[in-house]
Amino acid sequence: RTPAQRRATKIKVALLFGMVIVVVMAFLRAGRTPAPPQLAPGPFDGRVAATLTPIAQAVLQKELPDIDTPVACLAVDRADAPREVRDALRPRPGLTLVPASHCERIADEDTGSVHPPSKKKATMVDVDHFRPTAPDAGTIEYSAYHHRMWAKYKTLEVRRVNGVWQVTKTLKVVAP
Repeated sequence: RTPAQRRATKIKVALLFGMVIVVVMAFLRAGRTPAPPQLAPGPFDGRVAATLTPIAQAVLQKELPDIDTPVACLAVDRADAPREVRDALRPRPGLTLVPASHCERIADEDTGSVHPPSKKKATMVDVDHFRPTAPDAGTIEYSAYHHRMWAKYKTLEVRRVNGVWQVTKTLKVVAP
């Protein structure tokens, strides 16, 4: 081969290597999950919006100490609480956190809700109806239900304080 052919081959190999690197980087970037939004989306007119992950975590972390059954079945916006929400929580010793779909809601006060795999009493916990009032504030509803005679419903004010969502005030409580 002539020196020009060798140089052309080296250039082709270098270009091919560069294209492989670009493709690999594109796959790595596409595989990343975006960080959950930290600020509430508009409009701020009282409409219900999807509950932000850090808000669900803040509400559940504040309210879980009051759960007195061995299992808490967690839901956010009427669906199983995402793993990232459950994994970020630090429950009290003896409290097991599971997705809501793993439990059975039973209204009968003699039986109450249960976690069938363990046959333990369970509390159905739901965080939903987030209503943003500003990018860093809003209200959210929380419910804890064991049976028809043991339930608690709260409306909570949440705010982002120093970059962290927190429950700042209990606006309403309905409990037997």
